[in-house]
Amino acid sequence: MGPEFPRQADSIPKVVAHLARKRQWRRGAWVGAGDARDVAHMLSLRLNLHLTVVESWSPAHPDAPHTFDYAAQERAARARLKPFSRRLRIVKGQTLDALARLDPDTLDFVVLDPDRHLCTEIRQWSPMLVDGGWFVSSASGRPGVRAAMEETMPAYGLGPAGTWFGPKWRD
Repeated sequence: MGPEFPRQADSIPKVVAHLARKRQWRRGAWVGAGDARDVAHMLSLRLNLHLTVVESWSPAHPDAPHTFDYAAQERAARARLKPFSRRLRIVKGQTLDALARLDPDTLDFVVLDPDRHLCTEIRQWSPMLVDGGWFVSSASGRPGVRAAMEETMPAYGLGPAGTWFGPKWRD
C-alpha cells in the first residue's frame, strides 16, 4: 500500500505534505503538536489544507511534579501558527475535547504524536475520518508503535523518516 516518496520527503511535515498532494487531502487534524514546529513547516509548504491542531500544553498527569514550561511551549506554538490562522483551528485539550468539537466523517487525515496511546487514539479518531482517510505518524521503530499499528491497521505502510501511515480503523 505504499505510495512513492521523493527524496525530499525526509521529515514528517514533508511526508504529510506529499501524501496530501497525492491523495488530494483538504481537511485534517494534528494531534500532539507540541511547539508546532512540524505543523507550521507543513502548512508553509503551500498546501490548501484546513487543519485542527490538538495539544494540551499541560502535563499528562496534573498531580505529577514537572519542570517543563508548558506555557512557553504554547506561546511558541501559537506564534508559529499565527500566519496560518485562516486555515487553522487550535483545540487546547485532550483528544476527547477535540472530538467533541468535530463532526464524524469530515477529516481526510489525522497525524498522531507517537508518544500517545496509539491504539486508543486510532480507535477514537477513526470515526472522524472519511472513508479512505488515513492516519500518519512517525517513530515506526519505537517499541510498541509497530504492535499498535499491527493491531489497529493491518494494512499500514512505512514511509521515509521513520513514518508510517494507514487507513481508517474499522471494528
